[in-house]
Amino acid sequence: MIVRPFVPEMDMDMVRSAKVRKEDAEELYASRGMDFNQYVDAVCGCPQILNDTYIIEEDDQLIAIGGLVTSIDNVGLPWFIATELIEKYPIQTFKIMKAMLAIWKRHTKSLLNWVDIRNEKAIRFLDRLGFKWVKGFFFEGGGTHFQAFVMKGDMHNV
Repeated sequence: MIVRPFVPEMDMDMVRSAKVRKEDAEELYASRGMDFNQYVDAVCGCPQILNDTYIIEEDDQLIAIGGLVTSIDNVGLPWFIATELIEKYPIQTFKIMKAMLAIWKRHTKSLLNWVDIRNEKAIRFLDRLGFKWVKGFFFEGGGTHFQAFVMKGDMHNV
C-alpha cells in the first residue's frame, strides 16, 4: 500500500473506476451537492486543493483520496473519501492517516471539518485518529446534520 500525491494526468482512470463507499458518497452529496466524479473534477480545477491532495492505493486500485485545505489563518480542513476497498485495509489506512495528520498538524493551528452524523464508520475512524467533537457546532445540508470535529495543531500558540 502506498500514499502519494494525486496526479490527475496519471491517476484519473483509477480514480474514476473506484467504487466509493456508500456512506462517503452520501455524505459528499449531502455536503457539496455533487457526486464523487464531480468532486474530483472540482479538486482538479482548484490548485489550492489539488496541491495537497493524496491517494492511497494498492495494486493500482484506489483505497482513498483526501487532502488538506489550509485557510489564511492556518486552520486546516482535512478531507477524506474512502472506497469500498478500505474495508480490506483498515489497519494500514489508519497508520497512513495518523502519519499524514502528524505532518499536517506541524503546519496548522488546528484541523477542523464536519462529518455527516449518519456516517458511523467515518465517526469511529475520526475517534480512533484522536479528533474531538465540538459540542453544539452543527450545520445542516442535504437533509442531514453535520457534526464538527477538531484536532489541535502544533501552531496553536503561534
